[in-house]
Amino acid sequence: MEVTINFDQIQVKSMDSSSGIFVGQINHAYGWNSQSKSNMGFGKIGDHNVMANIESVVYDDDHVDAPMINKSVLTENKEESGAHHSEIKFAAIEVGTMDTNATVSVGESSQAGWSSQAKSNYGNGTFVGDSVLTHNKSIIKDDDVVDSPVNDQDRVSSSMIQQG
Repeated sequence: MEVTINFDQIQVKSMDSSSGIFVGQINHAYGWNSQSKSNMGFGKIGDHNVMANIESVVYDDDHVDAPMINKSVLTENKEESGAHHSEIKFAAIEVGTMDTNATVSVGESSQAGWSSQAKSNYGNGTFVGDSVLTHNKSIIKDDDVVDSPVNDQDRVSSSMIQQG
């Protein structure tokens, strides 16, 4: 098998949980799992914004908040025989922001069973790029009895055999 990849540029401004860019003939990304809960008083803020005199309130009182259970069973077996040649040429890869379990993969890769669990409370949200905040107030009230319990029982088995 012969793989040739040519490109000038990959440019990514933001990547979210369990996202990926895969370049090449053989890429195995399977069994990815992402569980999350987010509370944002003001949400996501893009580039070149001015926010002033804002009051954000997040009120999230739960008895049990965001229980996350992962019981995945994943198995990968790959065998390849014969001649193998890869040639990858490019000028640049530029990624502005990468979040949990984000990846940029070039060429042959095996990414089995990535798993992420997250809970976030943001008073003002998340920001991308240049923003100006002045005279703002954020209040977060999150009085949980049990906060974000994670039960991650996944079993992942992966093997790769190459010959040539």
